[in-house]
Amino acid sequence: MEPASSAGLRLNDLSGWAFLRVCEGECGSAFLTLTLRESSDFNYQMCLSEVREPLVDLGISEYGILSAISTLSDTQNDLGLNQQQPSSSSEPFYSIDEITLFRQIALDLQRSFPNHWSLMGQSPEAIEGQAKLFRVLIAYAKYNPQIGYSQGMSYIAAVLLMQLGEEEAFWALTALLDKPRYLAELFDLSLTKVQHQVKVFDQFLKNRKAQLSKYLACLLCSVPL
Repeated sequence: MEPASSAGLRLNDLSGWAFLRVCEGECGSAFLTLTLRESSDFNYQMCLSEVREPLVDLGISEYGILSAISTLSDTQNDLGLNQQQPSSSSEPFYSIDEITLFRQIALDLQRSFPNHWSLMGQSPEAIEGQAKLFRVLIAYAKYNPQIGYSQGMSYIAAVLLMQLGEEEAFWALTALLDKPRYLAELFDLSLTKVQHQVKVFDQFLKNRKAQLSKYLACLLCSVPL
């Protein structure tokens, strides 16, 4: 594991990069998020209210989502078994897809900047930070069901939450993931843009670090996608 100072330096660099990218445009991030809100029918607060219904039914709080991973795993397994059996008279208020989504995001919350005070630990600030990150990621998955949630989104959302308010961070995340000039298509199932970025990096490595590129190729580390 890296020293905290080193991780902090990388995190500050990443935060600055993301914040500057989001602030590009005539009036910066405020203009961008306001435009997105006004042009979309999506209501962030209403979405969160709908998300809380299955959580309440499960007896889980968004402020204790990390401690509920085992409960989510058990529920996911139970729902998978129940799908193979005749339905009972009392249907739950949640689906297996929702439980899978909750569980995947909860697992990734543990991996997102483990050395940052606002996300890890049991302090009030960390618990609030985890809940905010969970809400932003769940809301984006509901906002864009074609993409849903993918690993890696939690790091981007976490950085935005370090710079912006919760709802503003959500709209900034939608801009980064939906706008072609930013990170659009990096998380779609086709992986087209990811493959393009890998090829670009491969060429960059060959041109700038030819010896290292040849060494990695000999180790069979360069696997074509």
